Amino acid sequence: MKYYRVTNLEKYNSVFDKKASKEMRQLYKDLKDREAIGLELLPDLCKLALREYIWLKIESELMVIHFGYDYYMYIGVEKFDKSLIKQFEEKGIFIESYQSPYA
Repeated sequence: MKYYRVTNLEKYNSVFDKKASKEMRQLYKDLKDREAIGLELLPDLCKLALREYIWLKIESELMVIHFGYDYYMYIGVEKFDKSLIKQFEEKGIFIESYQSPYA
């Protein structure tokens, strides 16, 4: 199983809307800075960040994920396969090459 590390964790809002699942609420409660997490937690962590319950960076040896304003999600990688761009765009994900202001 691939593991990632949560860094720079900030928790903002523990009053959840109706869309937040029980698992997301528990993850919010239990999450700690510098914690190692599995791949299966990434979707809920991204939802918590994009809904502005938390701010964090998610790091591995090969990439970093973090979030900006206006629902921006920054994914930094050392090497990117350009053939993947079309696959992402077909799923409605807009991709542009950009230096993150939060890097």
